[in-house]
Amino acid sequence: MPHSKAGSRRCCRPGLRVFAAAFTLVELLVVIGIIALLISILMPALTRARDQAMRAKCMANLRSLTNAWMMYANDNKGKLVSAETSPPGGGYPGGWVWSGTGLDAITSGHLYPYLKTVEVYQCPAEAVVDATGPRAGQTRARSYSINCYLYGEPNAGWPAYNNRVKRIASVARSSEVFCFIEELDYRGENLGSFVIADSFNFVDYPPSWHLRGATLSFADGHCEAWQWADARTVKLRANYTVSNNNPDFLRIRQAAGCFPPLK
Repeated sequence: MPHSKAGSRRCCRPGLRVFAAAFTLVELLVVIGIIALLISILMPALTRARDQAMRAKCMANLRSLTNAWMMYANDNKGKLVSAETSPPGGGYPGGWVWSGTGLDAITSGHLYPYLKTVEVYQCPAEAVVDATGPRAGQTRARSYSINCYLYGEPNAGWPAYNNRVKRIASVARSSEVFCFIEELDYRGENLGSFVIADSFNFVDYPPSWHLRGATLSFADGHCEAWQWADARTVKLRANYTVSNNNPDFLRIRQAAGCFPPLK
C-alpha cells in the first residue's frame, strides 16, 4: 500500500507536463496538398455553375424584353418599335431606347413603359465599363440590342438590310429570326441596332460571357444560348471586324432573317 501511494505522488508531482499528439511538418504539407487538389478539382465546377446561373438570368432578361417588344406591337396595330437608339426628331418616332450611357437613355425609350425595371436591360455578366457620362467607372446599363432587320435603319452599305420589316406580321419564320442579342461594344453605348454585313463583316459583334457564347431571343418569344465554334469570335473586340469563313458569322447571319445564302 505505501508503494502505491508513492507511485501516485510521482505521477502528480508539480511541473509534470503531458504532451498531446501533433502534426509533423510533413503531415501538414500533405493535408495542405490534398486541400489544394480538392480546390483545383472543384473550382471549374463552381465556375461553370456560376456561369450557368448568370446565363439563366440573362435569358430571363431577354424573355422579358421580348414580351415587352410584342406588347408594344400589339398596342400599336402590329407596328414594331424602332430597333434604333436615336431620340425622336425629323419625323422619326424614336427608338426602343435612346443613345447614351445613363439610365435616362433606357427610361426615355419607347419600350420602357412596358418594362419598367432597368436591371433587366443589363446582363449579369456585363463586363464593359463606361469611360464617360453619368455612369463613368460603372458597368454599362444596357447589354442588349435589337436585330436591324426588325425595323432598323436601312443603309446603302448593308444592302440586305434594306429588306427590313416594320410590322410583326411581316416577320417570316419568327422562330428562326432573332430579336434581341447581347452586344459587346467597348465604345460604350451599343449605338443603333445590331448589324452584320456581307461579306463576313462583324459591323457589330457578340460577347463570349456565357461559357464561350452569348444569348439571343427570337421573334416568337423563345430564347437560346449559343456557344461559339470559332476562336476568332471569342476574341472579337472591335466593330467592323472581318472574319472570313467564320461559322459563327454564318449562324448569326442566317438568324438575322433577311439574308440570302452566301455563295
